[in-house]
Amino acid sequence: MVVGFLLCFFGLKLFSIAVFIVGTILGTFVSAVFFFERVGLDTPTWGLWLLFIVSFIPGGLVGFIAVKLEALGFICLGVALGLVGGLAFYGGILAPFFDGSINTLYFTLVIFAVMGSVVAYKTWK
Repeated sequence: MVVGFLLCFFGLKLFSIAVFIVGTILGTFVSAVFFFERVGLDTPTWGLWLLFIVSFIPGGLVGFIAVKLEALGFICLGVALGLVGGLAFYGGILAPFFDGSINTLYFTLVIFAVMGSVVAYKTWK
């Protein structure tokens, strides 16, 4: 909450930090989804924690690249906003009609992430 408050009111002054945080979270989330899709239910707890920690490596790399390439960082912010909008759209409108289909969720998230990145790219400076 503290980070959200600081980014809300001082986000432009902390733009590099904000882009790094959002890029790292986004990269970690995406890599964790890929990693955790490939593990079974019988995976030990230490293995799950190891996958979670390992997913921070590509996440940090995405955050670092997003800071170095500002346009890409702004696009990462658009992707993150698109993912949040896609989750809201899926949960509020599509889920009751598709019985919680995971494929529909992924398709919706990809579409909204692409829309968010295009809008962010078009509005970049």
